[in-house]
Amino acid sequence: MLEKIKNLIKRFFFSRSLIFAMTFFLLLMIIRVIYLINWEIFLDSDESVVGIMAKHILENREFPIFYYGQSYLGTLEQFTVALFFKIFGISPIVLKVVPLIYFLLSVILLYKIANKIYQNAYYLLAFLAVPPFYYIVWSLKARGGFMEMVFLCILFLYFLFVYQKNNKPATLYLLSLIAGFSVYINTLSIPFFLSVLYLNYLDSDKTISIIKFQERAIKYFFSFIFFIFGLLPIFIFFIIYLVSYGVFFAIGFV
Repeated sequence: MLEKIKNLIKRFFFSRSLIFAMTFFLLLMIIRVIYLINWEIFLDSDESVVGIMAKHILENREFPIFYYGQSYLGTLEQFTVALFFKIFGISPIVLKVVPLIYFLLSVILLYKIANKIYQNAYYLLAFLAVPPFYYIVWSLKARGGFMEMVFLCILFLYFLFVYQKNNKPATLYLLSLIAGFSVYINTLSIPFFLSVLYLNYLDSDKTISIIKFQERAIKYFFSFIFFIFGLLPIFIFFIIYLVSYGVFFAIGFV
């Protein structure tokens, strides 16, 4: 047991790749904190709407399914901001911390994925630490479902690698749920999922027996159910407007 602890400490403190990774991650954080401190330069009206929505959620005045005035862009970010407002108080910095957290979670997942494929994955962190100005600003933009979409897409990619190894139906159903929920959050994720699934199909075994076909058909049927379950907020939105305003208004609005 003591030997395992020694090896773990040695691996942590003397691993060159880990030292580089930690250094670049720290640099990534420092650069974004500098931008975060100067929030007034980068705050825009769309972010203000997200802040207002979060305040309304906090006050139990509204429980929005979509961004105000739209029939797209889910409200994961707004509910997360509302939670942070409750804990840390209402401020523009707290508003911008939420997309930053989703960005950092995305970076950690992406690093784990890259580390499985490449030996020197810290080069990826080097790019993410000091990317073009545009990417730095957008990693702090609370605009109603962009950093959250990135996080969900990378989470999908991570569990796709897990599914390729364990081939468990539960992992497939989780993938479907993530995909459906991500489409609800932001429909810009659709091209990503189509591309990833097509590349995964090209990389898979296409020779399927009758038994395998039946097994896959059952798994894909249930995965479709979980995908629809991820889209559930969209159906709730449609039903609410169908009941409130009639079928023609609901179809036109959605």
